[in-house]
Amino acid sequence: MKNQLKRFVLLLLVGGLLLTITGCFGTPVDEAKVKTAITAEVEAFRVAVEGYDIESMLRFLDSDSFKLTISEGAALSYDKDYATLRSELEEDEEKQLRWRQDPPDGYGYVLAMNLGPMTYTKIRENGAIGTVSFSILEEAEGISRVETDTGTIVVVMAKLQDQWLCQEMSINFAARSGQILTQAVYDGLIDVIARGFGFRGISFGN
Repeated sequence: MKNQLKRFVLLLLVGGLLLTITGCFGTPVDEAKVKTAITAEVEAFRVAVEGYDIESMLRFLDSDSFKLTISEGAALSYDKDYATLRSELEEDEEKQLRWRQDPPDGYGYVLAMNLGPMTYTKIRENGAIGTVSFSILEEAEGISRVETDTGTIVVVMAKLQDQWLCQEMSINFAARSGQILTQAVYDGLIDVIARGFGFRGISFGN
């Protein structure tokens, strides 16, 4: 009887150990696959920003939970939700697209967004945090290309219904290292960064 009890206890211990090992290690996360998928989404977002393609920019975001935080150095920050961001992007769409047309209809405006290599933390099968450096280059008819902003972008990504979406984005601008063109209007940090995704530089007014 005692031997049977010992065997029973031993089986319980071995079974518990196997469950613990399975829980700890489980199926390994394919980190390369996660990184590739997120990097592709970030690249599509970059292209959308350059062309001011609102639908493609918003397609990158989780409309239910998205929050954007824009800051410059350690001085000030500004938050906005999905609805606020969408409203601002749509409000500026007509003039942004018109600026991109060739003269005389527009200004031949070009915005280039360069991204550095992505680094990742907290990688899971359905989520990860990515960090990337960026620089913004702008030019227009009669204005040579100039770097107007640099900084870092942090994205909190989640895989929802088999689609990778950004739930949080933080854009931290370097403290005004870029050149502000003579046509730009700079009326205080919050006034300037409160529009769209906050990229600043050439401004043609209306």
